[in-house]
Amino acid sequence: MKRLWLVQAAVGICALGLVAPNVAMGQATITADNRLIKAQVDCIDGSGTSTWGPTTWTPSALGAAFNETLEYHGISSTAQVKADGIAIQSSSLDGSTTFTSLTTSGSAYAFANVSGSSPNFAQVNVESYFWIQFSIDTAQDYTLTGALSKDSVSGPSVRIRLRPVGGNDIHYSTVAGSFDWQGTLEPGTYELQARAVSLYAGSSFYKRTASYDNVQFTLIPEPGALSLLVLGVPLLRRRRAR
Repeated sequence: MKRLWLVQAAVGICALGLVAPNVAMGQATITADNRLIKAQVDCIDGSGTSTWGPTTWTPSALGAAFNETLEYHGISSTAQVKADGIAIQSSSLDGSTTFTSLTTSGSAYAFANVSGSSPNFAQVNVESYFWIQFSIDTAQDYTLTGALSKDSVSGPSVRIRLRPVGGNDIHYSTVAGSFDWQGTLEPGTYELQARAVSLYAGSSFYKRTASYDNVQFTLIPEPGALSLLVLGVPLLRRRRAR
C-alpha cells in the first residue's frame, strides 16, 4: 500500500509581551496534521498595568485523533478589562490510511468586559480550523452532513467547503444552519474545510461564539473498490476484517 507521511507539525505558544505599562498582548496556536486552533487576546487598561490569567493547553498524541482546548485569559490589575479567548476542536478519522469516514466539531468563543473610561479596550481573535486533503482513484459516492452556528452579530463567521484541489467548490456555505449533502466524487484529489472564527474589538461588554458541529464526511465505495489516500496526515494503520 502506498502511503504518504507528513513531518509532525509544530505545537507552540507565544508568551506574553508587555508593549507598554498598560498594554498586554498574547497569542497561542496549536497545529497538528493541518488541524489548527488559535487564540489571541489584547488588553489595554488606562488605569493600571495589565496582567494575565493562566494559559493552558493539553495536546493529545498526533495522528487520527485531535482533541484540544486552547484558552487565553487577560485581566487588568484594576479589573476594568477582562478578556477570554477559547478555541476547541475534536476531530478524528476512522483510524487508517485508507479511511472511509471522518468526524469533526469545533468552536470559537470570544468574551470581553470593559469598564471605565477610554482608553480601556479589549480585542479577541479566536479560530478553530479543520482542513484535510485526500485523493481517490475510483469514483466514490459520499455524504456530508453537520451544522454551522454563529451569533447573529458582527464578528463571528463559519464556513464549510468541499472542492477539488485547485478547482471549483462542490459544496460551500457560510450560513448558519444544518446541511445534508450527497453526491459522487470522481477520481482525483480533494480538500475538506470546516472553520469557525470569533473576533471583536471594543470598549464595552461583548460575547461572540461560532462553531461547526458534528460534521461527518463518509465515502460509500463499491465493494472492493476503495483506495483513498490521506495527504499530509500521519495515521495508524490497521487491517480491516472482510
